[in-house]
Amino acid sequence: MEFLFRHEKPRKFQLELIRDIYSAIAGGKIFLANAPTGSGKTDAALSAALTYAANTNLTVFFLTPKISQHKIALDVVSGIAKRCNEKIRAIDLVGRRHLCLLNSSEYDNESFYHFCENKRKRKSCEPYNNVRKFDFSNEKKMEKIVEEYGVARSFIEAIEFAAAYQMCPYELLLRMGKFSNVIIADYYHFLVPQIRDGLLARMEKRVEDSIVIIDEAHNLASRVRGYLSLTATDRMIGRAEKELRMFGFRSEKLYDKFSDWANEALGKKEEVVIEKEDLAVLLEEFSPELVTNLEDAGSSYINIRAKKSAALKLAIFLSEWMNDIECVRIIKRTANGFKISRKSLDPAVLTRKLNETYSTILMSGTLQPFEMHVDVLGLDKERVEAKDYPSPFPERNIINIIATSATTRYSKRNHETYATIAGEIEKIVEATPGGVAVFFPSYNVMNEVIPLTNIPKEVHMQQSNMGPHEIRALIGRFSEKGGVLCGVQGGSLAEGVDFCNEEIKTIVIVGVGLEEMSAEIEALIKYYEKKFQKGWEYAYLYPGTIKALQAAGRARRKESDRVAVVYFDERFRWKNYKWIFGHAHVVTTATPSRYVKDFWNKNSNLKIG
Repeated sequence: MEFLFRHEKPRKFQLELIRDIYSAIAGGKIFLANAPTGSGKTDAALSAALTYAANTNLTVFFLTPKISQHKIALDVVSGIAKRCNEKIRAIDLVGRRHLCLLNSSEYDNESFYHFCENKRKRKSCEPYNNVRKFDFSNEKKMEKIVEEYGVARSFIEAIEFAAAYQMCPYELLLRMGKFSNVIIADYYHFLVPQIRDGLLARMEKRVEDSIVIIDEAHNLASRVRGYLSLTATDRMIGRAEKELRMFGFRSEKLYDKFSDWANEALGKKEEVVIEKEDLAVLLEEFSPELVTNLEDAGSSYINIRAKKSAALKLAIFLSEWMNDIECVRIIKRTANGFKISRKSLDPAVLTRKLNETYSTILMSGTLQPFEMHVDVLGLDKERVEAKDYPSPFPERNIINIIATSATTRYSKRNHETYATIAGEIEKIVEATPGGVAVFFPSYNVMNEVIPLTNIPKEVHMQQSNMGPHEIRALIGRFSEKGGVLCGVQGGSLAEGVDFCNEEIKTIVIVGVGLEEMSAEIEALIKYYEKKFQKGWEYAYLYPGTIKALQAAGRARRKESDRVAVVYFDERFRWKNYKWIFGHAHVVTTATPSRYVKDFWNKNSNLKIG
């Protein structure tokens, strides 16, 4: 069978993946593909999906958690349309806030939605009004717009396109969605009912006519749990009280009463689990109009100050606190005060919607163990198929090394351990003819180890408070100057960022990125144990180990890429962790730098030492 493909022909291992995905779609299956970084998963999935969807009423939804990943999917769609001369059209859908023609940078999502809704209701948003006035039923007008739009545009290009028509980009894209057979979007656009239902209605699409591709699917459960969770901080409560006073509402001593209540509940502990009724008792001390007053104050603040509102955020928190979902409610002490959280435990509340699609493809380089993802996401086991694909790269181009000379287990974290790790990192950097990336289990460990190193190369360190622009600048400096890049497992440098120009020669994974034990993790372990009898594995062990595996794949995109990977923790040779290596050859040693040096002396024109 001939598949729609943007290159001359798929690579051998890629063709196998395309065939398997096509077969799964044809059979209406939910297919889990565990394929290493560099396997060409995006090309394979879109090739199979578009080939099957051709000449049908099916729509392909490519869902990815990061805006940076949208461009890759757009390039694939554009390439297929050009090479195969197919009538394909894709829209690049991001949040409404990111598509607004007005100044929306000062808002968070909740405040922006309120701001946008108010302007639409009052008919004071000209770009939105222009969309409403436009006659989309006029075929000639739509043909002109569709033809001018072309095959695919990034959301930034879509903003420019809509601006030329003086229309709201978000609303125009939804109208364009009707004429598109590929929708590139976030998980939330398809899985959150309040977003999905309106979006599909305006695009005239149906869940059951959808082929859904979930990119970076190992992140799906945690992302959905995050969406379903709520948090209110002492700072938010204090700002909300100021907003109440600002617009003439009773402050009701919000901050003082919440602080007294939280401190009494905490006592001398760092965090405690509470019941939903505990907060309900506190709320009885306030007037019945508190939530309404917070909403009104927040609305006024947004309209006048054009900034995000703490009062509105607190109103949403209080309104949703009592909802019955599988969760744990926690008060936790922070550096400057406290925070109150409702942490979701069950992503399947939203993700089981995938069972209603025509077919769903979940893919990642770290989608093992399959059983965990099927259970946690609530997937229909009768429809599920799964396959683990071997690495397409020659074995001679990689060395996996387990370093046993130290561990980052909490009981072993001390100055001596940190000094040992720092000394080995120095030797590994010296043994590497190029850039080195070091991924730590936490910022705390990184900030203990790096000051103890004496590295002659430039060190580029990620900080916990860095935003997207600062991260891009950090990557740019490292790519230009080389040296040592330091980040954390599970962070933005360790996932979703690929270094395609051999900037990284050696990767060091320091420790296992296990979450610090907390009330939330304990509740998740208990919940998964009760539901699946796999609490420890699903809530703690597997997610932490997957972070290490994700970080280890940052340097491999091409078959010619060579990389040394050092797993710096004796636990990686334990049965519970060693599964991540599959059938790959692994060297276990207390002196990893010797093997790194030997590897690069054999594989580089640049001799070391």
